[in-house]
Amino acid sequence: MYRRIILIAGAVLLAFGATALAAETFEVDVTHSDVSFKVRHFVSKSSGRFDDFSGTFVVDREDMTKTTIEFAVKMASIDTDNDSRDDHLKSADFFDVEKYPDM
Repeated sequence: MYRRIILIAGAVLLAFGATALAAETFEVDVTHSDVSFKVRHFVSKSSGRFDDFSGTFVVDREDMTKTTIEFAVKMASIDTDNDSRDDHLKSADFFDVEKYPDM
């Protein structure tokens, strides 16, 4: 299993590295990415994801301290496969998505 993970990671790094040599700006590939989480709740874990997100990396090769990363998540896109829990998480008790729509 570890060998498979290392091979996949290596392939991703090679593909990304080849692209990185030719470009300065990188967009997060939302088709092949996810924003997910797991939270311990008593003896079990609850998991979920955010379905609407985006990100951009701007690489300054001359001065890496000028490299920037912008990443945004639409908080209303939370999905824990439980509508009642999602509604509660979107409320002012937690994320207050009406007041803070983006993270």
